[in-house]
Amino acid sequence: MRIALDIQYACDENTDAMVGSIQLNQEAPNFLAHPLHNAILCEAACRRQGKGPLDRLPILVAALTQNIGMLEIQEQVFHQEEALSEEQQKIITEHPQTGHDLLISHGVTEKRWLTAVHQHHERIDGSGYPSGIRGEDLSEDAKLLAITDNYTALIRPRAYRSRILHKDALRQMLQQRGSSIDGDLVTLLINAIGIYSPGSLIELTSGEVGIVTRLTKKLDEPRVRLITDARKHPSEIGDEIPTGVKQA
Repeated sequence: MRIALDIQYACDENTDAMVGSIQLNQEAPNFLAHPLHNAILCEAACRRQGKGPLDRLPILVAALTQNIGMLEIQEQVFHQEEALSEEQQKIITEHPQTGHDLLISHGVTEKRWLTAVHQHHERIDGSGYPSGIRGEDLSEDAKLLAITDNYTALIRPRAYRSRILHKDALRQMLQQRGSSIDGDLVTLLINAIGIYSPGSLIELTSGEVGIVTRLTKKLDEPRVRLITDARKHPSEIGDEIPTGVKQA
């Protein structure tokens, strides 16, 4: 809960900077980065919905604890190139229930927190696990966690693949909307983190390259700070500038 509150306080100061840290921090251990990034995305999305601080807290703590049921193998699996063993697959399949039960055993009674952890791998078409829950039987928190969890996993490199760029991760999620994940919540996340996410590198029509620092009301026209000139020579980082951009 203390970490969740710290995330809220940091987002009070600058939500775009917090979202940008997800793109820029690719070196932290996955078992630390993944839950923190999930929670930041949930905070940004729920702020976009207009939810108050107390209303946002249950999904933040759920995001931070959703994988405690597989913590013993999480880092190993992240760096593993070969197929999962039967034992690993069993732990992964059961980890939503295991995590739910661990939270209860440690005194957690908040229903939204527990439900989101238990359901975060369920899918609206019933294809998820561990219980095959579908549609309206899923909590909104779990539906949003499914999306942020997927996005966070895509943009981090794995042992068997490079990281997937922000725009390509969004494209993959848009292709799944309405089938396995909630389309309205995918749109909500895109509106919260932008077509060009803070922390992303973009190329201007001038040929200059900048880093996105702040979103604007126009999702495809963020504010940037230039890091190279048109010939791609490094330049001193200047003030934020508004721009219409194309992806680098």
